[in-house]
Amino acid sequence: RSYCTVGARFFSALQSEALDHHPAVIMAAAAPISNKRLAKEASKWANSQDQVGELEVVSEHEWIVTFEGAVDTLYAGEVYRLRLQFPKKYPMDSPIVTFVAPAPVHPHIYSNGHICLSILYDEWSPAMQVAQVVLSILSMLSSSTVKMPPEGDADYVQRV
Repeated sequence: RSYCTVGARFFSALQSEALDHHPAVIMAAAAPISNKRLAKEASKWANSQDQVGELEVVSEHEWIVTFEGAVDTLYAGEVYRLRLQFPKKYPMDSPIVTFVAPAPVHPHIYSNGHICLSILYDEWSPAMQVAQVVLSILSMLSSSTVKMPPEGDADYVQRV
């Protein structure tokens, strides 16, 4: 079973879970463990000098991270934005992580921004933090030797 197949089912299930962005709904549905963990991670990010990018807290359960492709890679100097949406059971459940358009052209990133990376699905661990997720995505970009979309990109994007 590929991570992309697992990812398609995961995205469909979570999107149907109604990730409503209305502040009152977010506040009422927020889980205390999730809130404490996210507050701690946001604070750690803000107080660290060696983070990979800039963090924007959009709401209690949505963050945007802006980062630049690593030097001496195919993506050097290119600026990307990741949207992280945190489920009620975060960190027990992984965040939904997608690129905000335009997504980088990469064999494991669909044109709709969905990312095929095992740690975002069945290899997720509650011990992982947002900074590690962003670093893993940057590493995935950095190790690419070719800029090309995933096989079946158009079909996948139409299905989800």
